[in-house]
Amino acid sequence: MFRQVNVLWCTLALGLLAAAAPARAADPEADPTPAPPRLISLASTAPIAIVVGQPVQFTDQSGGTPTSWIWDFSFDATQPATDSTARNPIWTFGTIGVYPVRLKICDDTSCSATIQDVTVVEPCLLVGDLLLPVITPALFDDTATYEACHTITTQGALRIGSAADVTFRAGRRIAFGSGFSIDSGAKFTAIVDFRLDTP
Repeated sequence: MFRQVNVLWCTLALGLLAAAAPARAADPEADPTPAPPRLISLASTAPIAIVVGQPVQFTDQSGGTPTSWIWDFSFDATQPATDSTARNPIWTFGTIGVYPVRLKICDDTSCSATIQDVTVVEPCLLVGDLLLPVITPALFDDTATYEACHTITTQGALRIGSAADVTFRAGRRIAFGSGFSIDSGAKFTAIVDFRLDTP
């Protein structure tokens, strides 16, 4: 299966979300008593998910007149790194997980830094929509996971049997047709996971 790889563009204000982020080690380079906000560190990335192996455009949206940018895409307060000094770098995450992304900006007199967690997920098994079942009527009586980036829709007489352990995962919604049924004793899980909702 071929999957188109796109560079993602979108806007997310890191500085505005920092207060809601979980507690983490103090940033040794952040200004503990910042002056009035000449510089406000803002960055952008996909608002829904970053897919592992897919290039992502990060865009500086800082106020003021910064003259330098330091991006660290897996920040560790004990070992700060410089992954890019471009203003708007493109970065590809090689493994799934949650990464604290740090942007530090400086002008001629001061610096400002901010951190935002970014979630990197596996790509969908099926890009787009999934219509189940292909042939009706159908009995699902085994262990299986059905996944779609966008929507899973059931049609006709689809039955989840008593011996089944079935999971539906979709990025936008799961729609059940009028013929859908679940037997007593069946294990059935339906998950709408916005992180799957990729182009």
